[in-house]
Amino acid sequence: SQQHIDRGLRWARLAAALPWREGGSLGYEHQLRIIGIEVLLQQHRWFAARGAVSQALTTLPAHRRRERLSLLLQRSRIEVQLGDLDGARRTCDDATAAVAEFDIPRLSADVALARAEVAHMQGGVDLQLGVVAIKPLFFDANRVLCHSEKLSSCVQLIQLVVNGQLWPL
Repeated sequence: SQQHIDRGLRWARLAAALPWREGGSLGYEHQLRIIGIEVLLQQHRWFAARGAVSQALTTLPAHRRRERLSLLLQRSRIEVQLGDLDGARRTCDDATAAVAEFDIPRLSADVALARAEVAHMQGGVDLQLGVVAIKPLFFDANRVLCHSEKLSSCVQLIQLVVNGQLWPL
């Protein structure tokens, strides 16, 4: 699988040189690096993944905030696996600051889960629940549920229109 990632990175560099109307994008390389790091994590190659995350973070442009958040979450997982819990906590602090720029509940939940994992590994989940921000996480989960209910309602209306049981105005 790493060979496919390497091959994809070569193509991503070629695509970055193309105009966007011809399928070019500067983001392909960054996204493939994140996928490659995930492959290393799945293979439990923690040290190689740590080096890849460090390299990716240093070469990542400042405007690629979503990729930075993904890399921070990966770095936190690596630090937990390597036993660097203080480093993982600092990384989670960075991820918390980074996720504040987004209004995406799933990303907030990912950061909260990473913080909870670090707190659990440090043995103080009860003491650190305030840091994990349970109420905002609850509200984010509730917001996602409301969005899914709205989507379900829209699908039901569309089905009625398609079946001829309801006419759009």
